[in-house]
Amino acid sequence: MLRLMALLLTVALVGAACGGDDDEGAGGGEPTEEASTEPIVLAGLEGEVAEGGPDFTKGMQIAVDQINAEGGVEGRMIELKLSKTGGTPEGAATAYREAGGDQAVLGSFLGASGALAIRDLSETVKLPIITASGNDKVDRPAAPYVFNNAPTSELVTSSLRYAVEKLGAKKVAAIHYETDFSSQIPDALRGGCERLGCEVVTIEKGSATSSVDALVPQLTKMRNANPDVYYIETLNPAAIAAARQLKLDKPIIAEQWLTVPPLAQACAAACEGVVFGGHKCRAPELIQADDPLKKHCDDYIAAFTQKFPNEPFALFSIYGHDAVRTYAEAARRVIEDGDELTRETLVKAMETFDGKDFLTAHGYIKTAADNHRLTGTWKEAYVNFTVEVDGTTVKWVLAPNADAAGAEA
Repeated sequence: MLRLMALLLTVALVGAACGGDDDEGAGGGEPTEEASTEPIVLAGLEGEVAEGGPDFTKGMQIAVDQINAEGGVEGRMIELKLSKTGGTPEGAATAYREAGGDQAVLGSFLGASGALAIRDLSETVKLPIITASGNDKVDRPAAPYVFNNAPTSELVTSSLRYAVEKLGAKKVAAIHYETDFSSQIPDALRGGCERLGCEVVTIEKGSATSSVDALVPQLTKMRNANPDVYYIETLNPAAIAAARQLKLDKPIIAEQWLTVPPLAQACAAACEGVVFGGHKCRAPELIQADDPLKKHCDDYIAAFTQKFPNEPFALFSIYGHDAVRTYAEAARRVIEDGDELTRETLVKAMETFDGKDFLTAHGYIKTAADNHRLTGTWKEAYVNFTVEVDGTTVKWVLAPNADAAGAEA
């Protein structure tokens, strides 16, 4: 009898143990699904060489390599799909529609022209897009799927402030072109002068592909306006050459097109002394040791050199690099919260940066549902440069009396 009781007790205990395992699983509701290993697919919309198109997507490639080498985003690799835009708004819109039609694609990035056209489509296509167009109208007011990781009017007003405060300029004459960024130069100059106490005496419009001779009439009108400083957009180096040919004898200010090596080399000695706001990564040796961007720029430039050993560092690649890292950080937050990673949840996560935890090449970004600007302050990331040229060698140096800690705009 004792043996029979012992046997029954053993069976009961084994059954209880097995039952306990079942109860534990049942108490958690549905069986836990395994974490997804599907790749996180991003689309790179690549513009023309003249606007730095391939440079932007090179930055994307570097970020993808870095993140995947570290195990991806919570175990999910990033996959990059590139498509050409042809450098036109229509081409950018077409590339965006095609990317949006691929349900595997969760986010996209566009450098250069076409962001304004994409904004108009975004609520229909519903694909998150980060742009680096440099135009306020892209993300202000905020559109649901559109983010901007480039500064905008500050690219104009940084050198304008320099001219007013360092050179005593009161009157400004300007020429600009037809890109998304170029189109906002007039408003940026007028708004800047309202704040800084200067006057825009004339604004001319040219083409980024015009010859020196074709630009002489506009430059002549600018000279006749008798300004204290000339704002000459440097996307077309022929405009600077025309200014030198006409012997315009006042200082020239510009924007960061001159941080693009081919443009600076094409302008050559004619651009010496031109002052422009440019990103600190353009000349990392000038960054102060305690600046948070010092290590960021040094590490990134080393990664670029390793990936593209036979090419000069392409500054505009930082925007593509920032875009992929931003998507990856937002995706990590979605996955860690236990939510499904979709276009919608990715957008919501991208609206939660607090200005403290996530450092990009543009500083610590802070966002909200009504703020889709993925940059920190201008001073965090930009200084006022000029160039020194020795033959075909271009060196970027601080403008005279500029602050190495960062410029104000």
